[in-house]
Amino acid sequence: MENLYKLIDTNYQSKKDLTTIKYIIKRIKLLNIGKIPPNIILPNQNNKLIDSRTIKSKYVLFEFWASWCVPCRQTNPEFKNLYNEFKNKNFEILGISIDKDIEKWKKAINEDDLDWIQVIDSLNTSAEKFLLKGVPYNILLDSSGKIIKINIKPKELSELLSEKLKK
Repeated sequence: MENLYKLIDTNYQSKKDLTTIKYIIKRIKLLNIGKIPPNIILPNQNNKLIDSRTIKSKYVLFEFWASWCVPCRQTNPEFKNLYNEFKNKNFEILGISIDKDIEKWKKAINEDDLDWIQVIDSLNTSAEKFLLKGVPYNILLDSSGKIIKINIKPKELSELLSEKLKK
């Protein structure tokens, strides 16, 4: 795809559809299956910095969300059920909020009773690092920190964890 893009006359490369193709190429290079995503170091609700590389688990889900995102909030109960089922079986979630309002973020955590690791990116550096176009968005990592799934739905995640984390 990248080689084909380079062959296109540069007079046309600024067109919107070709800009989108360039974005897709860049995102695949960064966040493809088997890649190690960028590190995240952000504050939690207590203003303590959390480094994503220090989270040791067989599977870690980076869940990008926001308090104002209706689909995110609707999915939270499903992720909560999954988390409760698998948290003691080598599964962790890192909730990464793109909220600008810290109080609304904290309120949403309490309202949805989210008990996994939460951090906030009020400056939206994650969007740049992860080339996010919106939320919800998630990335599932294995124990070596490599991406194994992108935008996995709760049902599919449950099936995967049930199979992989059998005792």
